[in-house]
Amino acid sequence: SLSSLRLKDVKLIKLQTPKSLAKAIPALRSMRIDRIPVLKDFFKKVNLERYLDWNVERYLDGEITLEDAIALLPDKIVNQTLGEVLNLQKYNIDSIPGLMTTAMGKLLGWQQSTISDIPLLNKIPFAKFPIPIPIPTNLAVVAIADVMWGESEHGDPFISDGMFVSGSAKNGKNKPIKCVAYKPCPYIELSGLNGSIDPSYGKRWVVGKYQLVPGGEGILGGILGGKEPTGRLVFSTAFKMILMNTNEEKGTATFGINLRICKRGLIDLGCSPYMIGTIPLFTVREKDLVFLGIH
Repeated sequence: SLSSLRLKDVKLIKLQTPKSLAKAIPALRSMRIDRIPVLKDFFKKVNLERYLDWNVERYLDGEITLEDAIALLPDKIVNQTLGEVLNLQKYNIDSIPGLMTTAMGKLLGWQQSTISDIPLLNKIPFAKFPIPIPIPTNLAVVAIADVMWGESEHGDPFISDGMFVSGSAKNGKNKPIKCVAYKPCPYIELSGLNGSIDPSYGKRWVVGKYQLVPGGEGILGGILGGKEPTGRLVFSTAFKMILMNTNEEKGTATFGINLRICKRGLIDLGCSPYMIGTIPLFTVREKDLVFLGIH
């Protein structure tokens, strides 16, 4: 139930402007502003009357539409954010008609929003997200964490990229990359559900902080030299799964996720490497299952 939420609870709303709301929710454009409580108060605060040189009474009766109001006001006014002008705690989510059924991706600044900024979204398990999980043909979907190897391990020059499951996620695809020869290389050694005939048998997943690999795309891809920790796209391109550490003595390993920044639109700046994080997710023990994903 979303109807009890205040607009302040949806942090993305404070970034919206009259112009961005008209774009995100087209039905608002032809609505009279007295039927949109938040925008009625917004235009009252910015003193819309002084921009009218005709029939002020018509405005005072609320007959002017949002589209007309945007056309009458200078850009510096209609591009002011709701958070700058109003106390959003005063309004419930119904104060903007159509907001509850509008996709978050249509709102200005959604790319910079965190999951915690969207009420209730952080309570949805990953298993419930609407992401299809096709079966890849070249790798098992799950493997077994067979052995945890610690910092005493080093890159072996005689082992190929094909012996690894971790690597680069550049351009949205997993590309296994081996450790640099003779450099520290802690990792999980995997085995398969079908024993030695399993495609993941003997493969290695390397701790992210010990190996930086190519990442990103476009102009933003050059951030931090275009490098990101080794890991895998597991559920989607939304984040990259990173092995944070291994504990050889306890036989445990901790996984987390790294995020990235993307800027799409008329000018496509691409995406940064997966450099934001690492945010801890869960710990596995030897003989636990490890999900290798859909890519």
